[in-house]
Order: sequence, then C-alpha cells, then structure tokens
Amino acid sequence: MPLRAKSLASGGDVYGYPFVGPINHTGTVRVDVSALTSDEIDENGYLVPGVPLKVDGTLVSGTGEVIYGVVIEAIKVAEGNAAGDIAAGVDQDVALALIGVVNRDIVEDNLGRVLSADEIAAFAAAGSSMRLLPT
Repeated sequence: MPLRAKSLASGGDVYGYPFVGPINHTGTVRVDVSALTSDEIDENGYLVPGVPLKVDGTLVSGTGEVIYGVVIEAIKVAEGNAAGDIAAGVDQDVALALIGVVNRDIVEDNLGRVLSADEIAAFAAAGSSMRLLPT
C-alpha cells in the first residue's frame, strides 16, 4: 500500500502557557465560533490559549460582565482565521480553567492585542474565580 505525506498545517505560532500555578478546576462551555475574531483564532484555525470567556461561551463585550474561565490549550475550531472561515466555524465545547491565575502579558501576547478595560474589569468582578496578574 503506498504511503502519502500530507501537510496538515503550515508552521504556526507557539503559544505561551498563560497559567501561574495550578489550575484547580476545569469545565467546558459551548463556544459560538462565528462570534470570535481573528485575535482569538490563529491563521491555522486554532482558538488560542488564554482567551477569557463568559459562562455562555462568548467574549466580554461590555461593562459589568464576569470572566467564567480561560481557554486552557489551543483547539481547532475553524479552517483559518479569515472572516469566512470563522463564520463557517461550528459551535464546539471548549475546556476552560475555572479557578486560577493567568499572566496578563502572556495572555496579551497569545492574543496579539492588549486586553480591553472591560476584559480586565471582568477578571476582577465578583463571581469570577480567575485572577489576572498585573503587568
């Protein structure tokens, strides 16, 4: 039987581990991939580690919201990070760290952007068991 080599992905990013200390509890949420952006999904279609999510699996978008958990590891959610690829992404269950501490610098480096004021406030909001180390 002939063998065939296939490139599954182009060389991509290597992500920093955003967690400081142990992850005490994990859980999953259903993520609407089409609601994410190219900041959260890399060029190979992976949801990057460190993305903070609310309990409904969406991104923080305003004041008074609470971080439920943070994506633990990269997971394939789309073909790429072009708008069409993200829009075609299928909702998926994603594992999150629910209790722990993350390094802000690493989260921002993985995302390729600075956390918004609303995201920073959502880590400190009552009800969030995730803590964000200052830079």
